[in-house]
Amino acid sequence: MRSGDDLSAQTALALRLLREASSRAEGLALLKDAADKGDGEALAVMAVFVAGGVLEGGDWGVALGYLADAADAGWADARDELRFLADDGAGVDWRALAARVAIEHWLTPPRPRIVCEAPRIGVIEGLLWPGACTWFMSLGAGWLKPAAVYDAAEAIPRRAHERTNSDFPFDLFRARVSTCLLQARIEAALGAPVETFEALTLMHYARGEEFTPHHDFLDPAIPGHAADLRHRGQRVMTALVWLNDDFEGGETAFPLIDFSFRGRPGDALVFANVGPDGAPDSRTLHAGGPPTQGEKWILSQWIRDRPQQW
Repeated sequence: MRSGDDLSAQTALALRLLREASSRAEGLALLKDAADKGDGEALAVMAVFVAGGVLEGGDWGVALGYLADAADAGWADARDELRFLADDGAGVDWRALAARVAIEHWLTPPRPRIVCEAPRIGVIEGLLWPGACTWFMSLGAGWLKPAAVYDAAEAIPRRAHERTNSDFPFDLFRARVSTCLLQARIEAALGAPVETFEALTLMHYARGEEFTPHHDFLDPAIPGHAADLRHRGQRVMTALVWLNDDFEGGETAFPLIDFSFRGRPGDALVFANVGPDGAPDSRTLHAGGPPTQGEKWILSQWIRDRPQQW
């Protein structure tokens, strides 16, 4: 059996290779081998790959099995996540905790309530519960970076004065089984296939930070947007999930239709960025207002009109 340091190095190499399309087969083989030999991080990544549908057809039982093995191997993040998912803050029988995860509850969300027909805007009350809100806020600790906007000319993210908050995207290499479960819950609530979801993103607004009025759709008349449209498709829908309410201000406002929203912890605001014909709807202009006291935490889920690359 290889030493723990050797397996950790193998997992690190596997993750580097997996980030490059030309070396993903080699990276996946190394990752599976490290997991088979009991490396906790490799097992945790395998859990996410299964939960995210990259492997094993998205089988939740298999994903939780990998997570339990990662916890048994000593991977602290897996232990914390199983305790959250099983709602048992002191449990140490990792297989028992995995068996108690209420998958059916995650996949049976409340339905949206339509609050505006044109543009189409809905509210999902109680999409998350208090413990889940606390959990998702905790995942951003130490990982937040200044948020970027989409450069209209170059189709790349860039810092801009119109957006001053910070964020943390849960891409495939930073996702958790719990973030995959939340995406599956949003899929069930909205009927939009999870394959079309971008990375779930945690957003943080400190006092005075904001995202000035903007659209989430891509404008085909702008060269950078047109290139991304051809590659990844249109961003047709947005879901915003409120995680806390111990702040003042911070509403999401739609100035062209005189509508604003501020959710309670766990509530979600969902809106279509395009009309019934698929064309961008300029009425969806919206802004993330600044907290005047305290700090705001939300999750953002953008949804495209075609499957996204893994």
